[in-house]
Amino acid sequence: MDRNRRAALFVKVERFTEAPLLLLAFVFLIIVLLPEVIDLSERFQRSLEGFLWLIWSIFAVELLIKTYLSPNRQRYLITHWPDVLTVAFPFLRPLRLLRLFVADGTGLEAGASRPPAADSEFYRVN
Repeated sequence: MDRNRRAALFVKVERFTEAPLLLLAFVFLIIVLLPEVIDLSERFQRSLEGFLWLIWSIFAVELLIKTYLSPNRQRYLITHWPDVLTVAFPFLRPLRLLRLFVADGTGLEAGASRPPAADSEFYRVN
């Protein structure tokens, strides 16, 4: 495929995907935040995780297609670095850090146990 044809297709893809992917980004954010603010069953959380992976895969496919169609692929990746990071590092979800402080304000998740105190029976040697 020649460069001009790729550039024309790039514009079409960009125009076609802009609104739906923006909507998906909001859905992604809501799905990430939902378990942080509402107590959900384990089964529902797994379902949400599946939806997150589905949305992530759509973002990945979009990035691959646009990179391929871009007249200058390296420049495209550099100028769209947030998209690259979103796809390259799906496990970097900074909002998950909120779990550390939302539960009880101590920095521990609900149900997490604290390490034994230094003067507790746990560390005593008989």
